[in-house]
Parts: sequence; structure tokens; C-alpha cells
Amino acid sequence: MKRILCFTLVVIMALSLCACGRRTTDNTPEYKTVSGEVSSPDEVVSSKDYADTLEGLCKYLKDKNCIYELPETSGDEKITDPVVMIASEIGADKGYKFTYKYDGREVVTEVYSYTDTDNMWYQQAVNDGEITLSDDIVNGTFDVTVNGKYVMVYNDSEAGAERKAQVIDVFKSFDVK
Repeated sequence: MKRILCFTLVVIMALSLCACGRRTTDNTPEYKTVSGEVSSPDEVVSSKDYADTLEGLCKYLKDKNCIYELPETSGDEKITDPVVMIASEIGADKGYKFTYKYDGREVVTEVYSYTDTDNMWYQQAVNDGEITLSDDIVNGTFDVTVNGKYVMVYNDSEAGAERKAQVIDVFKSFDVK
């Protein structure tokens, strides 16, 4: 009887450990994958079909295969995937950070919206194409792309230069006027 009880406990413990999570063999984190290529400008996706909001921009970028989709929320819960950024640190109203794999590379895309376009970070983005968080932070300056009230940070390896150019073109084509 003791053997059966011990065996049952061992099986339960093994199953509970398996259920706690999985880990890849190379210890790299799991990321969402953005599949496909950037849609061509001739396709049906038009920025005029999207709201002139940060969420509208994110939906447009998702439909053009540049990022993954924002989760549906009621507005009360905090979105954790993508990461909700502390946008006020760079004078923005709101921001999202998307981390994913594209063609085997880790890519990070951050998008922000501004209503105060007179603040120093937005002006630095417009004038210099970069935002400096702090001179004290290593790699505290980020290259950015500006499109009206929206700012995008796109980080990829040099191997992703062509992809970066495509995503920037899509970002700049977001014009809902």
C-alpha cells in the first residue's frame, strides 16, 4: 500500500512540474511571431479605414503584418502583452512595446502617441530623429520615426535593414485625414 501511495505521489508531482511551464532547450524566451511579409501598397488595407488613435495605428500595423494584434480589453485591465509603456517618461500620452521574432531575429517595435507636440522629447524626435532618455543611461538614445502625433522606435539587427525600411514605410503611410 505504501508503494502505491508513493508511486501516486511521484506521478502527481511529476505532472504538476510539467504543468508549471515549459522552457526551450536553448533557454531563449518565447516570443510571438509576426508571419508573412509587409502587405503591398496595392492591397486593400488603407489607413483611412482606421481610427486616428494609437490603437488604430496598432491595428493598421498589425493588418500590414508589422506587429501582432493588441488584445481585446474592456479598458479597465492593464494590457501586458504587448507591454504598456510608461509613456510619460518621454512626454507621450500612451505607448505599447511589441517584442517578437521575425525571420529568426528578435525585433522590438514601440509606438507612442503625443498630444503635447511642444514637449522636449517630441521636438527632439522631430528635429534629430532620436529621443534621449538620459545621458546617464548606457544606450539611452533611441532612433525614432515620427508620423504626425505618433512616434515609433524599431529595433532589429543589421540583417533586418530591409524589413526595418518596410515597417517604417508602413508606419509613415498611416494617414487618416
